[in-house]
Amino acid sequence: MRELLTAQELAELLGKHRETIYLMAQSGEIPAVKVAGRWRFDPEAVMEKLAAAVTR
Repeated sequence: MRELLTAQELAELLGKHRETIYLMAQSGEIPAVKVAGRWRFDPEAVMEKLAAAVTR
């Protein structure tokens, strides 16, 4: 199982604000799951989705 990141960790990785990460997750722009009521992110899945969006 891959390690999931918090919104803060993903924000730091992507150079975005944490609130932006939450908005992107809620809109479906990036893949996310809620674990115990908190957003968690698979960094590989997020990078794949963002890369696919850029190449369109």
